[in-house]
Amino acid sequence: MRSTTHRKRSARPDSEREFFAGMIELYVDDPAKAREAAGRSAPADFTIDGGSELLVAICAALAVDTPTLADLTSEIARRFPDDVAEVVSGLLRETAGEVRNDPYRACSRAVERRAGEIAEEARRRRVAAATVHLADVVADPAADGADVEQAMAAVAAAGVLQTIAKPEPMPTLAGSLEAWRIDEQAPTLETGFGPLDRLGDGGLPLGGLTVFAARPAAGKSALALQVVLGALSIDPDLRAVWCLGEMTEKAIARRAIACWSGQQGRRPVSMTSAKARSRGAIETAGQLTVAVADRLSIVKPPLTIEAIEQAVATTGAKLLVVDFVQLVEMAGAQDRRGEIDGVVKRLRVLTLVGNLATILISNISKTVDGSTRIGAIGKETGELDFAADLFLLGVADDEEDHNGNRAVRWRCAKNRHGRCDDLETIFDGGLQTFTPAGAEEHEDFAGFAPRAAQGAR
Repeated sequence: MRSTTHRKRSARPDSEREFFAGMIELYVDDPAKAREAAGRSAPADFTIDGGSELLVAICAALAVDTPTLADLTSEIARRFPDDVAEVVSGLLRETAGEVRNDPYRACSRAVERRAGEIAEEARRRRVAAATVHLADVVADPAADGADVEQAMAAVAAAGVLQTIAKPEPMPTLAGSLEAWRIDEQAPTLETGFGPLDRLGDGGLPLGGLTVFAARPAAGKSALALQVVLGALSIDPDLRAVWCLGEMTEKAIARRAIACWSGQQGRRPVSMTSAKARSRGAIETAGQLTVAVADRLSIVKPPLTIEAIEQAVATTGAKLLVVDFVQLVEMAGAQDRRGEIDGVVKRLRVLTLVGNLATILISNISKTVDGSTRIGAIGKETGELDFAADLFLLGVADDEEDHNGNRAVRWRCAKNRHGRCDDLETIFDGGLQTFTPAGAEEHEDFAGFAPRAAQGAR
């Protein structure tokens, strides 16, 4: 079952007009706030006719100490043809009168909200254009690795957006009905990892916490990354946030390249090849960038709960991964256990309110083994075990097989919405990929089948 994700409202002509209406109110009542608001937008971000020129005119008129509407009218006359300037000036005078008669129509916070929508839409247009160019470069047989890297850098640069704080909208019955409708249609987020999707009755629970807990090197981060890439490939509208606690950006890039290369019959690229920046690794990176673009956002360390909440609000993500939860900091905590408990509670609220599918990666203490009961698994906290909707404890074999693969049993310690069936898997560390034990029986997971690392390019 594919999820129906919430999309952030794109900037529309009405949003741009409402932005200017709010700007005129601030221009008349509080020029200082108008100057601050004007600095949050770029002229090139506007799509309505004359929008760019109008913002420039407003900024120029605000340059004087006590700007008046006459100053703005004069600036408009300088930048627009006579007939257009007369119409624009008239509309602005009418708009200013309407705004002053109806103080709820626009305010400084509304201007910030509209500025955020306009900037986000402009960023998405830049990313889309840069991604199309990257796809052309990847498909061009004459292009070399440097061309691909340059095009990838352009996509990354296009995705940069200054974060603008947005006020929480008042809930309405219409919103509640829409949330109910979506929950009925898509209670889960499909990942493409058959055993996990079946355990969750279609995928990760939306509005629920899924925990992957294991000792180091068992592959808990690899499983989470595989799940995220699978979900992003299934749903082209999905956006995700990955919170990096220890791993560097380069490290997650190498893991993503290795994992992605094993899908859909692609020639595998091992972690060693990815580290060496082989041609195959660069090609796979280009393909992955085209497929995912800016839909997977990264929160860099040090992690704070406030930064995670802001990232979800800014991106509109429906899939969140925290790697790992014991590294998240929260202001005001009295002790370490209280801090982690508080972080888990805040993440639980964020997940419920945002209707997210959240994956929390957790370390375990040395005393935990495959038989440890739920309530005593999460390191330094019992809140994690309590809050989880689905809790998987990874128990890895001590020895690898002749291909360098390792069997990992993911014990289902808790499943709030279904049966507690364990997942028997094989972990290919070279390709950062899990498959079910006996994967030939599961056609829905054939694209992630591990391959011998020595065949990787």
